[in-house]
Amino acid sequence: MSIQSSIQALHEKAVQVARQYLRCERELLEILQALDRARGARALGCSSMFDYSVKEGLSESMTYSLITV
Repeated sequence: MSIQSSIQALHEKAVQVARQYLRCERELLEILQALDRARGARALGCSSMFDYSVKEGLSESMTYSLITV
């Protein structure tokens, strides 16, 4: 495999994974919005959607980006 074809393969994989990431991000946003409407964070013992999201493993910066949409 040449260097150029190796780079092309990596590029194609990056595009594929980026599309998958965006689909997952959109799905997560929809779920978090539904939880917020249902007051789910409080029902699950968290003081806010921010606290819930961080507790479940999202970074603070990612959480902030998602809950300010």
